Order: sequence, then C-alpha cells, then structure tokens
Amino acid sequence: MTDRVNINNAVILANVYWDILPRGHFTPYLGAGLGFVYNDATRTYMDFAVPTSGTSQTTIFSSKETGVSLAAAPMAGTTFAIDQQWLIDVNYRALYLSDVDVVTNVTGSGLPFNSSRASVGNVWEQQARVGLRYNIW
Repeated sequence: MTDRVNINNAVILANVYWDILPRGHFTPYLGAGLGFVYNDATRTYMDFAVPTSGTSQTTIFSSKETGVSLAAAPMAGTTFAIDQQWLIDVNYRALYLSDVDVVTNVTGSGLPFNSSRASVGNVWEQQARVGLRYNIW
C-alpha cells in the first residue's frame, strides 16, 4: 500500500512594520503579516494485493481538494544602510499556514472503510531571509 499527498500553496499577506530605532545605518524592526493561503492538495491511495489465484491486483483511488484558509507571519529583522538609497535587509519570518484535509472516497473497494482522510496539521515555515532595498524618496 502507498499513500501519497501532494500540497501546493499560494500565500498573500498584508504586512505592517515598526522601526524600533530612528533611521540610521542600523535600523532594527518588528513586523506582522495577515492574509490567506490557497491550498491545492492531491491524494493518491494505492493498494497492491495478490489473491490466492496468484494474479496481482492494484486498486487506486485519487482525490483533490482546494481551499482558502488563514495565513499569518510574525517577523523581526534589521536593515543596514549602505548609503541613502541602498540598504541590506536581514530578517526572520515564521510563516503560519492553516491545516489541510483531503478525503478520499474508497466505496466499493472491499476495504473496511468507505472514506479515508489525510490531514496535515498546522504548518509553521521558518525562514531566514536576506534582501536588498532601494529607497525611492
């Protein structure tokens, strides 16, 4: 038996940032983001059986579920000013993505259940990020 779940996500966040110290060469900040995640989950359940007759039998069930749920992210970082326009940004972000469930209907398969649920609990993605900023003012 194999059971495979493939999840693709697209995240959109609205972010707010607070500079802790006045602008200078070194500016630490805190931030938070709130938004949505679009989940596209596909599950494939395969059962391989060899009956007493010796002929192998493969049973395959597949299902796909999509949905939109909550996404959020606390952030902390700092910017290092190279000059007035160019800054290097270094930060940490913990991205929260809500749980995903995929229900696979296996009715008529001879299995002791009619449907099967695969769940991926709440996901926290830890990110260390480095970027380059350009001030336009």
